[in-house]
Amino acid sequence: MRKYAVGLWIWGPLYDRFVTSGYRSAPPLQTIIQSISTIPKVSGVELTYPDHINETNWQELRRLISDYGLQIASVYCNLSSHPKWQRGAFTSSSQLRKEAIAQVKTTMDLVADLGAFHVTFSLLQDGWDYPFQTDYLAARQAIVSALQECCDYRPDVVIGVEFKPREPRVFCHLSTAATTILIVKAVQRSNIGIVLDIGHALMANENLGNVVSLIAEHTKLTYLHLNDNYRAWDDDLIVGSVHFVETLEFVYWLRRINYEGWYSLDIFPFRDDPWAASKTSIEFLEVCHQFLEELGEDYITKAIKQQDFIPLYDKLLQILHKKSQC
Repeated sequence: MRKYAVGLWIWGPLYDRFVTSGYRSAPPLQTIIQSISTIPKVSGVELTYPDHINETNWQELRRLISDYGLQIASVYCNLSSHPKWQRGAFTSSSQLRKEAIAQVKTTMDLVADLGAFHVTFSLLQDGWDYPFQTDYLAARQAIVSALQECCDYRPDVVIGVEFKPREPRVFCHLSTAATTILIVKAVQRSNIGIVLDIGHALMANENLGNVVSLIAEHTKLTYLHLNDNYRAWDDDLIVGSVHFVETLEFVYWLRRINYEGWYSLDIFPFRDDPWAASKTSIEFLEVCHQFLEELGEDYITKAIKQQDFIPLYDKLLQILHKKSQC
């Protein structure tokens, strides 16, 4: 049984640089959680520390989530979206570095108390905008040592780090799958892996299926953030709305590596209903699994071995045509 989760931020105000007040008012957390609980096949939620959940409300929020029959899939430690981190969380001043590590440790304690034992975060402010603005080598070493300290603090909690080529910095130190694999391998701890946000991989002009295989080959794929975009920007669109066949191959590789973790939605439906956008995203992923089952593992294996896409695509079109007649 696949495990689907959604981020609470999908129901948030959703700001951009043109509408800085947000596109709507965020409903109360109880209303959001109640709405999520009615989405077919969803069994989990992802929260953000300290924005959604913190030391003062975690017990109440845990009870609320449980009351609606949901689980906490992961907690995202926000080291990017507050002004204090503007020059980096792990790679700026020694004082900010200590504060960032302390925030990760607090999140690890919290997620263990919640029974989830999985923390995610991105180092989106750890990067640069201009030449001669950063010491690349020292920055990577600082990130590795900070991650080692966090991992050693609670070996029972898994840390998933997320890569992204840019935004809000022009360049992020953790920019691609390969770069992040090198960082994670340098950390040399068993409780660290990679969060694959497929929109970030698309931004980096990476192939989704190849990224899954690469991460699985070299380290652990601990978590997924699912969305879509046109590769130029992190649009966080409905899953599969742009890259249908690439997303289908992505799901194939998840099946091939026996991925058993959460499928977590990270979409930003600025002008759309968040419930409907989430439901459609999950339906698309389920259709991908159905297509792959109808194509058959042997048929796909043969097509890959022969490097012949056309017969496979013809069969996929036949399946689509058959479904359209139903």
